[in-house]
Amino acid sequence: MAMNKKTEPDWLSIWRSEAKKNLPKNKVFLQRMVRSKLNFKAIEITHNQVFEKIDCLLCGNCCKTAHPIFTRTDSDRISKFLGMKIGDFEKTYLVADPDGDLIPNQLPCPFLNEDNTCQVYEVRPKSCRSYPHTHSKEGWERPELLTKNTITCPAAFRIVEAIRQNSG
Repeated sequence: MAMNKKTEPDWLSIWRSEAKKNLPKNKVFLQRMVRSKLNFKAIEITHNQVFEKIDCLLCGNCCKTAHPIFTRTDSDRISKFLGMKIGDFEKTYLVADPDGDLIPNQLPCPFLNEDNTCQVYEVRPKSCRSYPHTHSKEGWERPELLTKNTITCPAAFRIVEAIRQNSG
């Protein structure tokens, strides 16, 4: 399905509807996957094929609805990029979640521009660089996270759907 600015609302609406409808199936599938021998070559191929067709800048839902975790290294790197002291950066932009992890203090992400680009893209947190975690073994070993990502990210949904449908 071709995606462009003109079709964005319809496409996002269709994805959200499909993702919610298929959430129970994908949850069971992903829990089974973690116990099976994963074919990471097929997963990598599917991941790459989906991302060849999806332009994240048309959506930006991850930056609008999810809190990435900022490691101390992330905070240090981003604060330097912004010309801030790390303490000031963390006080201005981050809060501790219930697990003690540092996350943005607001949604959408304070670094998200109106055109869905990122003000700190070159130095973005590791969790943003690896999102939606569909390209790594670690991502597939966390079925709860990957299940959640199918309703946050259209690419994650398409990847999981393709793997589920091809697994027979």
